[in-house]
Amino acid sequence: LEEAGLPAGKDVLDRYHVINRRQWELLEEGLLTREQVLVRRFQLLFEELGVKADPKAVCEQYETYLAQGHWFVPGAPELLRVLAPRYELYLASNGASFVQRRRLESAGITGYFQGDFPLRGGGGRQAAAGVF
Repeated sequence: LEEAGLPAGKDVLDRYHVINRRQWELLEEGLLTREQVLVRRFQLLFEELGVKADPKAVCEQYETYLAQGHWFVPGAPELLRVLAPRYELYLASNGASFVQRRRLESAGITGYFQGDFPLRGGGGRQAAAGVF
């Protein structure tokens, strides 16, 4: 957000989180597509704070940064090492495929999975509960 000209600080992040959460709620209600959510959360924040930045460009940069990180639930790598030789493992994610692939690569765990599939329904909405 700093690269877009927003001041760093808790207030800006807190406001972003409120706007972001609302956009995902609108997606769940079927009022927005996933692609709209991804850009609109930045667009609304910029409009509110009077920032002249391209929300689509910021969204793309955000996802690039997001793809660089990974973290594990405690015990996850050990569990993968135990399960992978015994079962076919697949990754299910509601995230962008390229982000998830880069995270798996940076975490060094791509070899444990046979494949992946997105948990998004038509129009970019989250998958129905029946998927699980």
